[in-house]
Amino acid sequence: LYSRPVEGPIYSQFGLEFEIAPLFFLDRDGSGTDGRPLYYGFTTSFGFPLARTPRPNHYISVEFLGAFDSTDILVPRFEGDPNKVSVDTKSRMFSLLANYKYYMAPLMRERIYPYFTAGIGNSFKSVKVTANRAMLDGDDSSILTLQGGIGLRVRITDNFGLRSGYHLLFINNQDYGTYNINNGVYPVREGSELLHALDLGMSLSF
Repeated sequence: LYSRPVEGPIYSQFGLEFEIAPLFFLDRDGSGTDGRPLYYGFTTSFGFPLARTPRPNHYISVEFLGAFDSTDILVPRFEGDPNKVSVDTKSRMFSLLANYKYYMAPLMRERIYPYFTAGIGNSFKSVKVTANRAMLDGDDSSILTLQGGIGLRVRITDNFGLRSGYHLLFINNQDYGTYNINNGVYPVREGSELLHALDLGMSLSF
């Protein structure tokens, strides 16, 4: 029984790919902020094949990802107080990730290429905490980040395509700063978090 190897989508001299896309965040889980909205972000990556073949399907890529967030969190005015005040947190996160991508067998006469990806890296997050327009605290942190995802690349020409994918990001041990009320310092939120996002962008090969 003859079975040919799976071929990737890129016809190019070097098999290199460059991808860029906006990110649309859908939901979050964890850190006591379940269901809070996320605003927007972006992702860009540069990938190279693990083997020199005419159409490689195993890739390693370096990805730069950004996420911008504004969240209102209810916190007690002091420890044990049943009444709560609203604290506004604004954050910027930039992630640098190393990913493995595998292109699966093509669909629709080799026009659509499903893929899955997994990666690890680090996120650099800056958070500002305000209440009643007064700055309460800020926090800058470096956070271990894991990523998994699936997607599709649609081949338009030999060197240009569209891509769309789902990202699941695990952000480890982050915090949303502290606030100081009645001579007490309290954390706004702490813990790990899962972020869910979709992207829609373009892919170029060289």
